[in-house]
Amino acid sequence: MAKISSRTRRKMDSKIWNMLGDRAKEMTTFHPIEISNTVWAFAKIRFQAPELFDHLANEAIARVDSFNSRDISNMLWSYATLGHYPSPKLFDAAAGAIIEKLDEFNSQDISNTLWSYATVGHPSPKLFDAAAGEAINKIDKFNSQDISTTLWSYATAGVESPELFDAASGKVINDIDTFNAQAISNTLWSYATFDHHQSSPNLFDAISDEAIKKMDTFNAQAISNTLWSYAAVGHPSSTELFDIALQQANKNLHAFTTQGLCNTLWSLAMVDHNIESAIPFLNRVLNLHQSSQLSLTIVCKIQLHAVIQWITIEHQKKSPIPDDLANKCLSAFIGNPSNPSQLEKEVVSVFRSLGFEVRDEGICKQTGYSIDAIVTTKSGNEIAVEVDGPTHFVGPVPTGARVLKRRQLDNLGETPLLSLPYWRWNELATTEEKQNYLEGEMKRILSETH
Repeated sequence: MAKISSRTRRKMDSKIWNMLGDRAKEMTTFHPIEISNTVWAFAKIRFQAPELFDHLANEAIARVDSFNSRDISNMLWSYATLGHYPSPKLFDAAAGAIIEKLDEFNSQDISNTLWSYATVGHPSPKLFDAAAGEAINKIDKFNSQDISTTLWSYATAGVESPELFDAASGKVINDIDTFNAQAISNTLWSYATFDHHQSSPNLFDAISDEAIKKMDTFNAQAISNTLWSYAAVGHPSSTELFDIALQQANKNLHAFTTQGLCNTLWSLAMVDHNIESAIPFLNRVLNLHQSSQLSLTIVCKIQLHAVIQWITIEHQKKSPIPDDLANKCLSAFIGNPSNPSQLEKEVVSVFRSLGFEVRDEGICKQTGYSIDAIVTTKSGNEIAVEVDGPTHFVGPVPTGARVLKRRQLDNLGETPLLSLPYWRWNELATTEEKQNYLEGEMKRILSETH
C-alpha cells in the first residue's frame, strides 16, 4: 500500500474527528461517563470542537450531581486543556458537586481538578479551601506530579493555603528524587510566589541539590522559573546552582521567551551573580529588540530596569540596552507606584512630632525608586527612609526585590538610607518609645556616613 503523507493523514484524521463530533451533537442523551470520555478523547489529541464542547457542557450541567470523581475531573481537565471555557456555569456547577464528594477524590483527581480551575482562571475559593483540607489528609498518597500540580494551581489561582504548603514541604523533601525538572521548577515557583519559604528552610536546600543533579534535563522555562524562585525569596542559594543552570541555558538560549529572559536577568541582578554571565541574555534581548521581535510586558520592563541599574550603578559599567528601550523601562518602573501604608503614615507622623521636616513618597531621580519618606535634620542633612512592612520579608529575611533596592540606593551614596523593619516598630508600645527609637536610628545612620 502506498505510503500516506503526514499532511494527508492529518486531513483524514480531521475529517474523522469532525464526523464524530457532528454525530455526537445529534445524540439526545449522554451519561456522565460518556460526556467525560468524549471530551477527554478530543482533548488528548488537542482537537478543537467548540460546538460539541458547548453542547456537552449543557448536558454536563444538567447531570453534574451524577458524575463520579474521575469523570468530573477528566471532564474539567479536557475543557482546560483545550482552552475551552464555555461559561462560568459549568465550572460553578461542578464546584458544588465536587465539594459534596471530595472524600471520593484521589490525589490525581484533586490535582487535575485544581489545575483545570487555575488554568481557565475560574475563581472558586470555596472549592480550593475544601480541596486543601482533603489534600492534607491524603498528602502521603500524592506523587511528585500531583504535588507540584496542586501547589502550582494554588499559586496560579492566587489562593493561599499555608497549612497545605506546610504539609506538602515535608513530602517534597522526602520524595525529591522522584521530581522531574518541571515538577521541581513548578514547586519552587509556587512557594516563591507566595513567599512561603521560611516555614520550611530545608525545602529550598533539598530542591537545589536535586536540581543540580538533573539540570541537563531542564528546559528554558524550568531554568528561568528556578532561578527566579531562589532570587525572589532571597534564599542564599549556592553559586553552583546558578552556574550550572546558566551553562544549561546557554546551550539553548533561543528557546527562552521574552519573559524567561527577563526573569533570568532579574534573578542574576537579585543575587548579584557574576555580571559577565548576563551578557548572553542581554545580547539576546538586544537582538530581539533590533529585529522588532521584542514584546515586553510591564513586568518585563520593570525587571529590565532593575537589571540596567545593577549594571550601571552597582558595577559602574555601560548598559548594552539602548536608550529608547531603557527609557521605556524607566517609565514603566516609575509608573508602578504604591500607596503609602498605614505603617508608613504612622512613622512619618512620629518623625514630624520630633520636629523633623518630612517629604512623603519621594522619587530617586537616578534610579526611579520610590522612597517612603525624605527626612531633613535640623542641620540640613537629608535621610532617605524606607519603612519595610511584612510584604518586604520572607520570615525575617528581606525579599530579593527589597535587597536589590537597598543595594542600589546604597551604591548611589548620595543620601543615607535608613530601613525600618515592621517587627521592630511593632515592639514599641508608646509614642515616647517610638520617638526614642527614631532619634537613635537617625543618630546611628548619620554617624555611619561621616
